[in-house]
Amino acid sequence: TNSLKTSLENHCTITGYVILYKLIGSYIFLLFLLQYRDIKIRTDCDIISPIRKN
Repeated sequence: TNSLKTSLENHCTITGYVILYKLIGSYIFLLFLLQYRDIKIRTDCDIISPIRKN
């Protein structure tokens, strides 16, 4: 029974890490998407604004 308890605890720890990893992963991914969108908007504006001035 002792080894079963240990393996269950390990499993829970691993599951916890996986969930944490996925959460951090999605968070970083969202941050990256937001950054990318901001950069894209800025570059689009930079491309459009000189044309508008002319």
